[in-house]
Amino acid sequence: MATDVIILPHQSASNWDKWREYEVRRELGGYQYEVEYWRQLALARVSRALNGDWQPMDVFLCLRGDHWEGRYEPAVTEMLLSAARDYAWGSPRYLAARSAVTNLPLLPAFSAPLADCLEMAHDGGVTDILEIEMEFDRYKADDDTKLRNGAANSYQRHQRFKQLMKQGQWSCLAWSDKDSLHTWLEPHIESRKSLPADHNLFTVIGLYDALLQEQQVKKALRNHPQAGHAVALCNTGASLALKQLCQRGEKEIPQLYCNGPLELRYLLMQQRDRYQARNSLKFGEEHKVDLVKPRFATVSETAEPALLLTSAYDQAEAEICLAAARGIGWVTQQLPPHAAILVNPALRWRDWPGLLGTALIANEKPLAWVFVGQGNNSGLFEAGESNAIEPQQWLDKFANNRPFALAIFCASNSAETAQAFAQAGVSITVGFEGKVSCAEDVCRWLVAEMVQALWSMGNNQNELLQAYHYGCQKLDRHRPKAVHPMAFYAPR
Repeated sequence: MATDVIILPHQSASNWDKWREYEVRRELGGYQYEVEYWRQLALARVSRALNGDWQPMDVFLCLRGDHWEGRYEPAVTEMLLSAARDYAWGSPRYLAARSAVTNLPLLPAFSAPLADCLEMAHDGGVTDILEIEMEFDRYKADDDTKLRNGAANSYQRHQRFKQLMKQGQWSCLAWSDKDSLHTWLEPHIESRKSLPADHNLFTVIGLYDALLQEQQVKKALRNHPQAGHAVALCNTGASLALKQLCQRGEKEIPQLYCNGPLELRYLLMQQRDRYQARNSLKFGEEHKVDLVKPRFATVSETAEPALLLTSAYDQAEAEICLAAARGIGWVTQQLPPHAAILVNPALRWRDWPGLLGTALIANEKPLAWVFVGQGNNSGLFEAGESNAIEPQQWLDKFANNRPFALAIFCASNSAETAQAFAQAGVSITVGFEGKVSCAEDVCRWLVAEMVQALWSMGNNQNELLQAYHYGCQKLDRHRPKAVHPMAFYAPR
């Protein structure tokens, strides 16, 4: 049993790195992974960013060998998922499986370990499961292309799925010529008899027979005429008759394609709420401020945000860099798949205009900015420099009237910077009074809580303040009195 780790940048043709992880047990128990490879991956990204290359990357864990055929060891997969979280700077992480293992006739034999793996992946924030055609035990050059295509298809699938979820509550029905698909999806499907007529219906098709495909969708439309409808095709293409049926009428029926039952079940698992509203007593320090020359637009509560994560250390501070990478990994772990995220692991002032000009950040999505680095009472430091950049200089780089929902400055003596951003119109800001020597813990317990609340609860000041106090409580529980956070906001 082995796992190939493949690192693919978004804008380069070749992979940045690849290596193989084996199932190796330490003498004193547990498993080990190639720590040095992961460390070098994290530090190499810092080096590239210092040279102006901060393009995003994806991390693929390709399961080789007999992972499922009776020898699945969850501890190995869990260990590698944690390594990818800790050292990949918040990059999307995919689990790739051989599609031959999960074809419908073989599915019952491996359903238990497969289900366990998906639960672990969901809890660990895996972006998606990919089922692709790849060799049992070796890497081939065209695997890179297959993985890129799988990630692109995953993005399209989740975007369509996300639009469907905005239309209200959905239920899933499964139609297959193999009972195994229905059994596999059972935790996520409803009884055909118990659904009200106006309940949105997600019909899963695992049928190869073109006539049966059309018949089952017609039946769903007939039995639920007032419902919203969508069709998911699992391990099969849509027949011409089905395509024509979905395009007939006033409103087209969306179609989602999954290469196999793993991709489909993981997609349905994304309906779960990853975050629950907090109701916490005031624990952290907060300050109301007045708007002073406001420059940012009011943020809609329902608009989906974009997250900018920046670290401002260079590779000479290797251990601090690695702590920042781990912290950023915790921040992104529980965000929705394919959330709009851009990471710069070594922020330089000269790169700031290009960073803010990227398509992801320059659009009209409300911005959330997390800065991890060093600061003093004069401002924040860029990577590798000893002169602080004042708050007004940072503010002047942002376009006027763009929506700005959240800014968190995980840096020593950053309270004045946070206050300046709140006075300029950012909905909620957080800075620190005094020294911050535990950035990883601050990110894990406080920053991650607030960022996740922004995605799940929207730009609601009260909800974000509740998340702030709850995060401060968790942080103090794990690092008592280690830091002094301060939140600032201008009431809206």
